[in-house]
Amino acid sequence: MEFSSLSLDSVSFPDRKSIRKSDVHLDNIVENVKKIDLEKVNFEGEDFQPQSRIIQKQKVYFWIRVYLKEELDIKTETKVIIKYLDGKEQLETQFMYFGKKGLERNNEGQIINFNPEDDKRILCLLIDSDRIDFNNEEIPYMKTLSPLSKHYKPQYFRKFDFSVFIEEDQEIDFYDLEF
Repeated sequence: MEFSSLSLDSVSFPDRKSIRKSDVHLDNIVENVKKIDLEKVNFEGEDFQPQSRIIQKQKVYFWIRVYLKEELDIKTETKVIIKYLDGKEQLETQFMYFGKKGLERNNEGQIINFNPEDDKRILCLLIDSDRIDFNNEEIPYMKTLSPLSKHYKPQYFRKFDFSVFIEEDQEIDFYDLEF
């Protein structure tokens, strides 16, 4: 008897409603498995290693916050570019939403007093983690700034070493960046 030719045809599977009401089906499966004579099964050439198949690669994103000096009217998915040292390094991101006004947290980090009103002085930018962690030869310094990155190094950075642009041509005035 070949291992691959084993069949559970003799096992009767109950419907879902009866599974919820009793454990009789489990006893039935156990008894049928006990009936398999392992001495007659040929295991040669079989691969018993765990097998997995990636169906779709999971996407992971990092958030970057830009705290502006003045309110800004910008549309979702607008390209925002962060430049380090006059363009030696450029990080292209997408604006996704504004921060919220009066967002407060308690000592355990739980949000309290949530206010759904947008604060148009806080830009929340989205960046694919692969851009930081893998395709990063052109951003050697900026890849070390995000605490979620595998290249993270705790360090200080100077705000005036960075420039933020909307669609590559409109520079915006900000007072802080949060990677």
